[in-house]
Amino acid sequence: MYSERCKPNRNTYWNDGFQQCQQCKSRFPLKAGYEFSPNCGFDDQGGRHETPYVPCNPQTFNNGSFVECQSCTICSVKTIHKCNTTVDAQCCEGEEDGCGLGFTTKRTTLASTLGSTTKLPQFTSVTPKHFLGLMTFTTVVVIILLLLVVFWKRKQKHRYPCCKDNKKQPNCTPITIEEDPLYNGHYTNHYATQSQVEKQDTLSLEIQSAPLQIVLENLDVLEELVILLDPERPGVKNTTHLASRCSFPSTWITYTYSLRATRSPLKAVLEGVTTRNPDWTVGHLAQLLKEMDRNDAVAVLTKLSLAQEISFLPQYNFTE
Repeated sequence: MYSERCKPNRNTYWNDGFQQCQQCKSRFPLKAGYEFSPNCGFDDQGGRHETPYVPCNPQTFNNGSFVECQSCTICSVKTIHKCNTTVDAQCCEGEEDGCGLGFTTKRTTLASTLGSTTKLPQFTSVTPKHFLGLMTFTTVVVIILLLLVVFWKRKQKHRYPCCKDNKKQPNCTPITIEEDPLYNGHYTNHYATQSQVEKQDTLSLEIQSAPLQIVLENLDVLEELVILLDPERPGVKNTTHLASRCSFPSTWITYTYSLRATRSPLKAVLEGVTTRNPDWTVGHLAQLLKEMDRNDAVAVLTKLSLAQEISFLPQYNFTE
């Protein structure tokens, strides 16, 4: 457990904004083959210790419907399909249940579902007509499954435009979501896509002129920026470059990154800037990110909410 305040329940994390423990599933979607890591990987100060998910242990599974991985069913007679991390075992209990025909559902289980007074048909023999009907049904199921797989793959391709089979996007790095489990199921690629580049033009003057402090107060936006800018990747400018442009000495930057396990370097940079330059606005940050070719981070700034009362500075357009 990483949270002392939410220690009794490993599937919750401390939300400092609401001052209470909240369910991990309210922030991250359930994921087949995985369960939530303790306290979603967060401590009480919002620091991330690991990814939100951990794989199911051997002999457990999660089909995407459970918060925690479930124990696999142990078949007493015959196993039709072995248990894996995403599917439970399928059992066949005996010849009377149609094991020889490929039936995988127990008659007793089905009877309990329909009710004790419901009578189920008893197959004492299998005719060619029954066998043909079974084959036709199986063929229809296979076709439907194949169509669902094709639809899912096309949807994933459009959802994550920076995949290996789509290298024409600008600033794209050949990385798939499967290769980057930290963001699997929750985030898109870290690098700017064409739609993200266009989003920077929608950064309103109201947001540009808002005090930089609002970025620190909006925890969702801050977390997305941390995930985008803190990692060190060859050829991609990150928090180190931002700190240098904000005139922080290299020794301070090195020291800040040495504490990365417990504190975000980006958060430290933003806190330092707001302390030294209280007149800085979101527009200043957006301009620096644009100069670093991090238009994906600029796009995240469009999510800032200005619902709370803020003392605005004169409006300037820093994106020109």
